[in-house]
Amino acid sequence: MKRLTIVIVALVASLVSLSGQNLDLFFSVTQGDSFTYTIYSPDGAVEYKYSCTNKEVNGADLSDASVVYEYQFWKGDGKPLFADEGKMDMKITLNSEGTTSYMYDMKKSMAIQDVVTMGDISSLPSELEVGQSVPDGKINIKVKSVGASFLITDRKVVAIEDVTTPAGTFKGYKMEEVQTNKVLVSTKSFRIVTWYAKNIGCVKQEVYDKKGKLLRTLELTSLVQK
Repeated sequence: MKRLTIVIVALVASLVSLSGQNLDLFFSVTQGDSFTYTIYSPDGAVEYKYSCTNKEVNGADLSDASVVYEYQFWKGDGKPLFADEGKMDMKITLNSEGTTSYMYDMKKSMAIQDVVTMGDISSLPSELEVGQSVPDGKINIKVKSVGASFLITDRKVVAIEDVTTPAGTFKGYKMEEVQTNKVLVSTKSFRIVTWYAKNIGCVKQEVYDKKGKLLRTLELTSLVQK
């Protein structure tokens, strides 16, 4: 299972619903919110699209919580990536053991490598400013019996600027980070530049290899918030 790059938005599990609370974070905690992203190749061609919907949000607070996301993936030509309309569920938990992403289909998990956003939104402070260094993040990945980990380091806010995408114009907190993916015996590192918006998450992202070559660009192209 190589380069399983999964956006990790740590949202949350167990006692009462967080949905509807205005927590002023860099991700959505509202059940029913939906985000659609388009992934472009370095020459600007559409490679993939995917939507992510907050299907089930539960938890007493952000120290013990979970969210179930419903993803749907399409190829650049608009055809579903999977036979069942391109759908795949993912569960994110946040507790004393850290942030963990659970997926239940190995074949689908392999198919979405290098598709969804990278990074760890769960470890972002609620307030960011230019020049600020952000603590490292770590994500544990579980796909049946196979485990992996993503380590996010060298994180720094380099600008606060308006970012315009097909979904609108957002106040973006531009952050540079390094993500190292360890899957079985394979280790891959990427430099990522991400623009984060409050109560949304990633609105734009650029992914580079360790030599600085642009691999892909991702943009938020549609947004539905309850």
